[in-house]
Amino acid sequence: EMDGFARVPSAGQDAAKKRLENLWALHRWKRAPSGRPTIYVSGYGFYPTGPALVDPVKAKVKARWKMVAKFLRPDGKISADLEAVSVRRHSSFNLLSVIKTEPAERDDSKEASYEWVHYNLGKVGTDTGTVAVRQRVAGKVTLQDMRESFATGVDNTGNVCLWPAEEVMSHYILSKASEFEGKNVCELGAGVGLCGLAMARTLNANSLLLTDGNAQVVDTLQKALQHNRTLDEKGLATKEVSTRLLVWDRTLTSLEVPRAGTFDYVVAADCLFFKDFHIDLVHTIKTLLSASGTCLLFAPLRGTTLE
Repeated sequence: EMDGFARVPSAGQDAAKKRLENLWALHRWKRAPSGRPTIYVSGYGFYPTGPALVDPVKAKVKARWKMVAKFLRPDGKISADLEAVSVRRHSSFNLLSVIKTEPAERDDSKEASYEWVHYNLGKVGTDTGTVAVRQRVAGKVTLQDMRESFATGVDNTGNVCLWPAEEVMSHYILSKASEFEGKNVCELGAGVGLCGLAMARTLNANSLLLTDGNAQVVDTLQKALQHNRTLDEKGLATKEVSTRLLVWDRTLTSLEVPRAGTFDYVVAADCLFFKDFHIDLVHTIKTLLSASGTCLLFAPLRGTTLE
């Protein structure tokens, strides 16, 4: 444009200048935008000199949500780029077998969005036969789920499916049930609640607190907890069992969580995917644990997420 402006006769320079100013006005910013390279033109403002810079953290989050979105179309294929960041290579280690499934309550579309999945706990050597987990029917994750997650800033992956690490943690804890007798236990990122509900059904613990940072997940946990109370005559082995919304926060204080600082065990499965939240997670664990408490973390190896 400037080269063209220099070659315009003086009589037409005013029109060319006006056209150039109008062109600049379409692209300028009064303040320099974050994440995009610009130049500043005195008297006019900031102008882009290249495409927006890619935020690596946002890129990872976007990739994770693409993985979640595939559950909206479970018959679809995963592209090569998504396969590279896939976080669920298989659905189960078959440590706890499924006995049966049955529809849960129906939504406005008259189709069941959830189902009760009954797992066999006898395989681990417990006296309690089964536990019922309220899980999403494959393909029933909705766009509303995505909207609510983006609005709160807490992902909904815990409500999408059962993650294998939760099954491993369930098997480990149930096989060492005697170590939890009379103890206060808190689960972080409980998700669909297989481990938490199995603990409630089998452990003679003093208290059990199941938490998650997503309100939808906590609602699912609460419904599942009530269902298991009356599942059979055995009910719950742990008498004091509750659910709570708890977002990991590096500023969390002991006044914000009941029994904080008194938990003998804090357990969590597959809660290390986002490294940006590691400090918040560690501080939350420290706030909850007693001075002699133990934390059990179960997570698959994904790149550097265990560092």
